[in-house]
Amino acid sequence: MPRIWMDYCQFLTEQNKITRTRRTFDRSLRSLPLTQHKRIWPLYIKFLRLHNLPETTVRVYRRYIQLCPENSEEFVDYLISIDRLDEAAIKLAEIVNKESFFSKEGKSKFQLWYKLCELIAKNPDIVTSLNVEAIIRGGIKRFTDMVDQLWCSLADYHIKAGRFERGRDIYNEGIHSVITVRDFTQIFDAYSQYEETMIQSKMESTTELTEEDASYMDGLLSVLN
Repeated sequence: MPRIWMDYCQFLTEQNKITRTRRTFDRSLRSLPLTQHKRIWPLYIKFLRLHNLPETTVRVYRRYIQLCPENSEEFVDYLISIDRLDEAAIKLAEIVNKESFFSKEGKSKFQLWYKLCELIAKNPDIVTSLNVEAIIRGGIKRFTDMVDQLWCSLADYHIKAGRFERGRDIYNEGIHSVITVRDFTQIFDAYSQYEETMIQSKMESTTELTEEDASYMDGLLSVLN
């Protein structure tokens, strides 16, 4: 019966016997029929997350969501919390492309898609297993009422990757392709803010060089005097 296993695993968890508890959870899953595994998995996950066992927790989560795919969002959040961003993006991409998936957290398809876009756009050096531009452009075609955010995410992705001219091209493409004033305004404002930041950065760089040159000249003059 699952209740006996659950009580025993809970007892071992409270005793802080990590290895023995993990093995007991595995034994319970081997012993119980598949239909009763859903009563064990939440306790197993909770136990692992009490301890700093990221590799083991990830392996267990992978098994868990095979039986309970509706909990994939929980797995994604855990991967993000331990900086496994590439795997988190891959799993999130699977979620948004699965028409039958419904968020237990009540998120819409666009919210999940935008979360994916934000994740990959802000971490271009870490998320390397996905075709980022194709994913975001797919979202632009799919969610026509939210294209302003997606165009900005795509531009942000290239800018954070150091492709500044490509980022400008994306902003311009977005500005010329949207059909509503709202979308145009949002993209234009983001583009203007980016250009303002770049100009300010260049001005600060120029100021630093000028001050350095002035200091050098002051030192040279003091030597000559």
